[in-house]
Formats: sequence, C-alpha cells, structure tokens
Amino acid sequence: MHEHTFRSLFNSTLFNELNLIRKTGNRVSEQDALASLKYLFRFLRFLAIYYGKKTPETQVFDDALIPTSLSNTSDTQQQQANKHYRI
Repeated sequence: MHEHTFRSLFNSTLFNELNLIRKTGNRVSEQDALASLKYLFRFLRFLAIYYGKKTPETQVFDDALIPTSLSNTSDTQQQQANKHYRI
C-alpha cells in the first residue's frame, strides 16, 4: 500500500482514509466503522470514475441505507440497497 506508484495515484486525504481502513480492521467502534465505510465508498467511487467504463449514477454515501441489524432488513430493503450502490 505504501509503494510509491500506488500512493501517487491518490491525493493525501484519500490515501489517509484508505490507510485508516487498513489499520482499523475489525477493532473499531460503531462510529469508526461508519467512517471507514464512508472512506471505502469514496475510494470505490474513485476507482469507478477513473477506471470504469462509465461513471456510476450514485455518488453520494447514504448511511440511512445501512441496516441496524440483519434481522431488521427486509428483502426489499436489501434489494434497494444493492441497486442503489451498484457500480
């Protein structure tokens, strides 16, 4: 990850966000986990925009689509979330 050619692809903010995702892993609070998801979303959006064949329609992270628990997520909500975040 710290190899120069990889690191030079990103501005310092995006690189620092990726590094935080890497470092935190599974040892995070709910707040840190949400921040990591947002950072990961930004990174994946970057990849889709610059390396994809077309720009994804949705480019805004919406934490309201994150289920509070698996048992509270209906199939319809899951399908909507999958459709919403498809890249």
